[in-house]
Formats: sequence, structure tokens, C-alpha cells
Amino acid sequence: RLGTGQPTSLSPDGRWALSVPVDGHPLLLHPTGPGESRTLPDPENIVFNNAGWLDANHVIAFGQKMGERSQGYIQDITGGPPRRFTPEGAAVNVPTWWTLPVSPDGTRVIAKDAHDMPAIYAVDGSAPQPVPHLNPGDIVVQWSSDGRALLVAHRDGLPWVVERLDLVSGRRTPAVTIRAHDAAALRLSVFGISRDAKYYVHTYARLLSDLYVVNGLK
Repeated sequence: RLGTGQPTSLSPDGRWALSVPVDGHPLLLHPTGPGESRTLPDPENIVFNNAGWLDANHVIAFGQKMGERSQGYIQDITGGPPRRFTPEGAAVNVPTWWTLPVSPDGTRVIAKDAHDMPAIYAVDGSAPQPVPHLNPGDIVVQWSSDGRALLVAHRDGLPWVVERLDLVSGRRTPAVTIRAHDAAALRLSVFGISRDAKYYVHTYARLLSDLYVVNGLK
């Protein structure tokens, strides 16, 4: 057992597991080896929805302060409070993204803007850019290893179809198809995938019920 909270990801050096508490704050770091868990400073009581890593010393998270819409934040795990880098409305929620789509160089992240459209946000705070060549229903789930393409997923019922989308040309190539082992009564389906699309983790929930026939009712 490492600690409390909803786990999101391991640090690039594998030393820390990042987690979000049930009430959304503050972010927690649990050591994967010897050591004690740490609580990251959250003086403004930001309620976080999802969090990930930029590099071994910086985490990136999306959440909201009281009375405000969701925004993106960066925090140095060696000290200091979260620093905002997006305008209000930028959001990354777990039902859509299990893991944050952060570029390999740690300079960009995909999130939905205030109009619920996917956008590319730069961590230096510059203006967000629309994601090119997306089709209706596409969900950006990961960046490619070279940073020149995105892995996008879509489904019409079942299963998930994941494609590699070139950001310049818009060319799509098949990557992987992800399906539940038993899709009966499927209610929730979320996955995380590696940049090369060779590995993924798929979690889903099913709601099963029994049908009864009752005789002799008056």
C-alpha cells in the first residue's frame, strides 16, 4: 500500500506516485520506495480533477478555485504553490481522460476549452491552439513519441478505435482497437495508452441485472 487518494501516474523517474484525494485537494505524492508521503502546498484550496507529470520535478493538474471555472496549473514538487497557465474553462476530467495527454517534451498538453472543444495549451501560458484535423467524436488520448502526431480514439458503440493522427498532414493510420472482454451491460470505458500504442490499460464497469416473472398477482 502506497497511500490514499485516486492514483493518476508515476513520475518519469519512477520515484513518486501522484494521487488526487477524494475531495480534490491537496495533491499527494507517495514514494514507490523508502520514504514518507508528501502533501503539495495548496494555499488557494484548488479542487483538482486530474493531474499528471511534466518532468521529474513538476506536476500538471486541472482544477478550480471556489467560484471559478476549471484551469490548468503547474507545480514544482520541490516547493511553491500551483501556478496557473491557462485561461478559465480549460478542463481535463477523468471520465474523458484517464491520463493527461502531455507532449513528450513537456511543453504542451491537450485539454478542453471553455466551449468544450479540444485545444493545445502551452505550459508557458501562451494562447491555446485548436487541435487540427479532428473529426466529431474524436478524443485525443496521447501524443506520439516524436511529438508530431496524436493518438485519437473514437467509437460508435463498441469498441474503441485508436488512430495515429499526423498534426501537419492530417493523415490517419490505424493504431489499435480496444474492446472489453465482455461488453454486456457496459456503462463506463476509459483507457490509458503508451505513446507507441503498443501497451494500454483499459478499465470499464458493467451493470448487470436479473429479470423475474411474477405469477399470481392480484
